[in-house]
Amino acid sequence: MKKIYRLNDKLRLKVTDRCNMHCFFCHSEGSKGAKDLVLDERTKQILRRLRDGFSAVHITGGEPMLYSSLGALIENLHACKYRISLTTNGYFSLEEVTGQLDSIDSINFSLHSLNEAFLEKIVRDPQVYSRSVIKNILYLKDKTKVSINTVATLDPRQDIREIIEFCFQNAISINILQELNNNILPVIKKGFTDHGFAAVEKIYIYPGSNVRTVFQNAEGNTVTFKEIEHYAPEFLCGKCSLVNKCDEGFSFIRLENNPLQVRMCINQEAVSFDTFMNEYYEKIKALWKTHGENPMWREGSD
Repeated sequence: MKKIYRLNDKLRLKVTDRCNMHCFFCHSEGSKGAKDLVLDERTKQILRRLRDGFSAVHITGGEPMLYSSLGALIENLHACKYRISLTTNGYFSLEEVTGQLDSIDSINFSLHSLNEAFLEKIVRDPQVYSRSVIKNILYLKDKTKVSINTVATLDPRQDIREIIEFCFQNAISINILQELNNNILPVIKKGFTDHGFAAVEKIYIYPGSNVRTVFQNAEGNTVTFKEIEHYAPEFLCGKCSLVNKCDEGFSFIRLENNPLQVRMCINQEAVSFDTFMNEYYEKIKALWKTHGENPMWREGSD
């Protein structure tokens, strides 16, 4: 199996906590109830300041399409020369948002089931939802890079097979994620192995807990499993009482709330931007430097 190592220099930017769905497994980026991001001059200055270390921004929520300043934010990030990605549940009107997506490099659609019995738990009208999301995915896949994220849960009604077939038929990348506290990915991976798939690539995103394992079959169909291999840097996690219970560890740097704060773990309190810059930023950059100097951590190495 080929091993690939990539630098974790992506910011996760939570623009709103509001959402038009109620997914019971959502961790809300660790900041349930956070205020909408305010795109004022200070926020713009912070985004410019962080560009010297971070090359990409992933816009999250809540549901980012409910954020009124989304278009202006994307324009600002594009002007800063960030690579821009966005995660959405896809439950929106294309007519209202298409113009906002012109500068986005990739869109992740959170699609967790097409089974009405499962969807009834998280959306008001499952049939309308399914039609809308499928329509939006098929339209946007010809405009930008599109993938589907599916969180695997313990609920037997979820039945992700229909989503997988939809992705294979339409040449759309699919990522299967573990639910925090209930990781059933080993069982799902065995099911793929039993049906002719094999692990062909493992991607480590360092520094952090994020690992991607790519499975492929003889027909060339691929499935990526987004997994967590616990990573807990001493400067962040050494004094944390949850260090041996934490499901995620250090994953990504997250920006959120108003005034803007920085969150480095979903189980720890966010800190002010000034605190982040004064106490943590240089330590994170030191981890990046270690990555760059270690011959093992080179993209494409085996």
